[in-house]
Order: sequence, then structure tokens, then C-alpha cells
Amino acid sequence: MQEFLPHSRPRGKTHPFAPVDLSTDWQVGGIIKARAFRVAAHAGHEACSNGVYTVERCVGSIELTGNKAGQTHTTLLIGFSLAPDLPAPSFSIASREAIGTLTLPAHLFGAFLAIVHASPLYFRMGGDGYCNAIANDATFLT
Repeated sequence: MQEFLPHSRPRGKTHPFAPVDLSTDWQVGGIIKARAFRVAAHAGHEACSNGVYTVERCVGSIELTGNKAGQTHTTLLIGFSLAPDLPAPSFSIASREAIGTLTLPAHLFGAFLAIVHASPLYFRMGGDGYCNAIANDATFLT
């Protein structure tokens, strides 16, 4: 049988219809366009928490809310900390909500604010959290 290029599609009654799978593969990371963001600056003496994500000795936090991926709401939480030991990034998906976290050293807060204020803004999250990232161009996240 003849193989077809990925962009070509056989036509006619003899070829079965194969729908295109547009679902997000969370194991390799989904790239999401950010709809909104919230930023907070803190003193760095206490822990900050939103109930889902806690940052010890928090200097700043960024919350990115993205477009839906199918029926799933998407949020990336980024915390900046003075703590010597930072937790590993994480990703979880439950009850139609995907949440990624990223904890970074405090000195990176200004650099991430500059990226967040750029338009457009995209973020990637998924897998075990180690692919979580942000960029102002989606091609940087592929």
C-alpha cells in the first residue's frame, strides 16, 4: 500500500475517514495562550499560599490563566523565593482543571515580569512539571 505524506489526505469512497486528534497531550506538555495574569510582590519573610500552591519566603508570585484546552481550565502558578531549597515544578490535572507550578529564585522575578508584560504571552505545562515554561512566542515552547 502507498504511504501518504502527513499533510495529504486520500480522497474517495474507498478510504475511511480518520478524524484529526486535536486533544492536548499533557504528557509532553500543552502550549496555552494566556488570557490574563495577576502579579503580587511580597516581603520575603513569610510563606504565601493560595490553597493549592505554597511558596516559602516568597518575594513575588505570578498567576497565569490560560485559554481552555478542550474542557479543561488551565493555570500556571509561578513563585519566587529566597529559600535555599526550592521545590520541584509540578503539574496536576483533576476535575477539569490543569494546574502547573514553577518555583524560582527571587532574583529572577524582574525578568519574568518583563516576559509576562509582553504581548502575546504563552505558557507550556504538563508531564511531571519539568516542561513548565513561559514565552512571548509559542515557537520557543515547542
